[in-house]
Amino acid sequence: MNALTLAETQQSLALALASIEAGFLATDRNARVTQLNQEAARVLGWTEAEAIGRSYWEVFAREGRPASHLQTNAVDLMLQQGLLVRDQQRVVAVARDGRRTLLHVNAALTHAPGGEVIGMIMVFRDLTGQAEAEALRETTVEVAVQVNGKVRSRVSVAAGADEETHKAAALADPGVKTHMDGKTLVKAIIVPGRLINLVVK
Repeated sequence: MNALTLAETQQSLALALASIEAGFLATDRNARVTQLNQEAARVLGWTEAEAIGRSYWEVFAREGRPASHLQTNAVDLMLQQGLLVRDQQRVVAVARDGRRTLLHVNAALTHAPGGEVIGMIMVFRDLTGQAEAEALRETTVEVAVQVNGKVRSRVSVAAGADEETHKAAALADPGVKTHMDGKTLVKAIIVPGRLINLVVK
């Protein structure tokens, strides 16, 4: 594969990754950026024109990077660490404007037909939405609601919510209301974060 074909292949890959909202960054053997797709530009805060020719370290800044890395060729560092394409990392990228984005990152070395290393590529996905969903799951719990001992619905309440909050959430649930129509609540038995049992007659 000659240099032109490699560039064309990387361009096709960058476009394909953009379609699934994945960032793509490629460098030469000196770890200087040769390509950046639109998603990578959005996350990192550099246009492709601005990024090309700049050090990988400058364009792809992240939290917690050892200062010693900045004095090392990023491609050489990958060779030294023996990283493989299957090696995945979660990192917090720091954009040019200071924005921080949680990313899932895969990196790999690129090779010429003869086998010599000629650069590296990096593919990453923005995990911001996933992280927000995980945070929400950690701050809310789903609780089963029984009416006279039979599960009729499930409601979400804040983790650590008191019994009155559990009871109010259960009574406001449409599925529960259906099974209480025309009946009177006698008592509510509540195990916070696990179970709400409404006794009606």
